[in-house]
Amino acid sequence: MREPNEFTGPLGHIRGATLVPLGELATRAKELPKDKPIVAVCRAGSRSAHATAILQKAGFADIANLPGGMLRWRAEGRGVEGGAL
Repeated sequence: MREPNEFTGPLGHIRGATLVPLGELATRAKELPKDKPIVAVCRAGSRSAHATAILQKAGFADIANLPGGMLRWRAEGRGVEGGAL
């Protein structure tokens, strides 16, 4: 749900994450697996909350929003790829 410059920017991204910007999600949802859980992540959690609604509408059942987004993820000291904080 993040933009490309955020994905590769200072906060980095969660290892193994797939970049699908929110503006492209409705048209690219078919690229995501429906048989695996999906966690939507953005910078702080609001765009990813919107993304979960889009995915539900597209027929995904096992989806979640990461409250607090990458800001929370980094604050908790969790691993990332890239980033410069």
